Order: sequence, then structure tokens, then C-alpha cells
Amino acid sequence: MNITIINDCRDANAAGRQIARVGSLLNSPVSFVGVTNDIQAAGNIIDILDAIEKNSGIILVNVAPRNGKAKNGLMEHHLVIFGTKKFLYSQV
Repeated sequence: MNITIINDCRDANAAGRQIARVGSLLNSPVSFVGVTNDIQAAGNIIDILDAIEKNSGIILVNVAPRNGKAKNGLMEHHLVIFGTKKFLYSQV
């Protein structure tokens, strides 16, 4: 199974920590993509979906720009679940 993390917390320590946690939780190799904004995240989601073609996978995305307006990112979260025959988008 393909597992990818897309995150704006992208320094080496944060990336390593996220890869270790997800890899140990799901017992599978994990890819990490560091981004700076939501547009980059959206583009990478499309690229990853295209790359894995009809195979199943998990894409974990966290992009929470603070821009001096919020202490811990924006309070809006999204969950995307996809498979070979369905695509579900949910705003949590």
C-alpha cells in the first residue's frame, strides 16, 4: 500500500517524526512531501493520485498556515478517503 504524508511542518525533525509514527502504526513504508501552502498541497495530491494509478493508498494532508492570525493553525480540517472505485471527501 502506498502511504504519503503532505505537510507544511517540513523540517527534518518533523518529517522524521511523522514518517516514524505513521510507518510504525500502519507497518508500511511512508513517503513525505513538504509543502509551503495549500496550493502546493493540492497539486501534490493530484500528482500522487496520478502516480499510484488504480492502486489503493493513504494520503495524509496537514496544511495549517498561521500567518500570524492563529496560534496553532486554522481550525478547519479535511479528511479524504479514496480507493480504486470511490472517492470520498469529508470536512471534519
